Amino acid sequence: MAGMCSAIRLHDLGHAVTVYEKMPFPGGISITAGGGVKISTDADASLKYLRETSAGTTPHEVLERFAHYMTCIVPWLTELAESVGSTIKIETSQFLTMPLQHYGFDGHQAHGLACIVDVADKDYSNQFPMVKAGTTDGFWGSTGGDYGVNLYKTVYDNAVKRGIEIKFNTPITRLEQLEEDVCVLACGGYENSPEMKAQYFQGKPVLHNGFEGNTGDGIRMAQKAGADLWHMWHYHGTYGFEVEPGMGARIKGANIWSPTDANAHSSRDLRHIVVDANGRRFMNEYPPYITDTGHRPLELFNAEEVRYNRIPAYFISDETGRQLGPWASVRANGIEASWSNDNSAEIDKGIFVRCETLQQVAEYIGCELYTLTDTIANWNSIADGDQACQWHRPTKPAERLDTAPYYVGKVWPIVGNTQGGPRSNQHRQVLDPYGEPIEGLYTAGECGSIFGHLYMSAGNFAECFISAMMIGDHLNMHESPKEKI
Repeated sequence: MAGMCSAIRLHDLGHAVTVYEKMPFPGGISITAGGGVKISTDADASLKYLRETSAGTTPHEVLERFAHYMTCIVPWLTELAESVGSTIKIETSQFLTMPLQHYGFDGHQAHGLACIVDVADKDYSNQFPMVKAGTTDGFWGSTGGDYGVNLYKTVYDNAVKRGIEIKFNTPITRLEQLEEDVCVLACGGYENSPEMKAQYFQGKPVLHNGFEGNTGDGIRMAQKAGADLWHMWHYHGTYGFEVEPGMGARIKGANIWSPTDANAHSSRDLRHIVVDANGRRFMNEYPPYITDTGHRPLELFNAEEVRYNRIPAYFISDETGRQLGPWASVRANGIEASWSNDNSAEIDKGIFVRCETLQQVAEYIGCELYTLTDTIANWNSIADGDQACQWHRPTKPAERLDTAPYYVGKVWPIVGNTQGGPRSNQHRQVLDPYGEPIEGLYTAGECGSIFGHLYMSAGNFAECFISAMMIGDHLNMHESPKEKI
């Protein structure tokens, strides 16, 4: 998405543009995402929000420029949509039954989502055959709609309509391979680089989320050119199950909630808990923005036990929970993967073990039965409303675990996408360790994102459009004649 947006913007400014794509198919990780683009009606308010989410990790001038461009997305996206027959809709209260805000920081009232709710000539099985649905309840199952692929198709069709050259199966690993005067690194992150994840992430191992192409190529190229790095520890993630070697299916559970909403609660029965290797709960299994911070409690290294006793952690549900719907969802581009609606296929595959008694659950985990029994009893008391959850999990009736058989499976941290990469300024120029721009080198999108502490929901999609506008405006102001990009 970042590459397509940048190519379109620069093409329309008169530059000769070539897109190099390492994979044999389009879409990257972008086509697997939810499809909302975070927008703003008040740049000053958005700046306040962005300051909170960055926690001092991103300079003021970068956040200020980003907030400004958040107010410029809608006119451009509307133009792109209309040119290829797509329908745009602005959401201001909720997105697919989910609240738009998950942390309630000052300034969030100015935010909305721009969504592509319909497109012309939809034939995704032929146009994007490598994209795989997670379950059978909608294209993605986990989002309930096709908004993500609609958004990507709208942008991609605009690039094709302009005749922009796109070279598939053309990996670039060193800038010396290019003859262009200006290079925009829109290579994504390093979700599928085991070496980089081991160096920069606290938890080990961390599974990837269904796209194998993001292996940190752009980060390495920028480093070779002298780039400084930022936000390398930060990734948008959750927890879930290993469905293919190194690949995870994200926990599904329920919709996002906001802690600032009165009487916040889940929108469906969760009917599961997560315990450590000792059989004890240790987290809110359903934090406000589960796909952003859901992984963080798992990554604590237990120095007293000299191990990660939460990697893997253990998911426990019961027969009633199994029948409520899928425990996870798969989003994949280029990988054959799926999840059954009743979880039966995953039980047959051994992702979950069926246990007739809690004794069998304890034996599988390797913990003491009395500890697990106490954990279950404590959870049932919380579900009954007799006590509050010490980790602030919002509950509702019928979440007790008391209907044998029980089901237990290993859960792991899962990275949705990384935020770290080359440090940049308010023009998306790559900076060296002294804060000086590296001539002719820019980043777009997730390759060196501005988000360094908490992720702003739909912010990476906003960043795809914003970084393209930043680069275009900077080049248009400083470069003449037009450069090859």
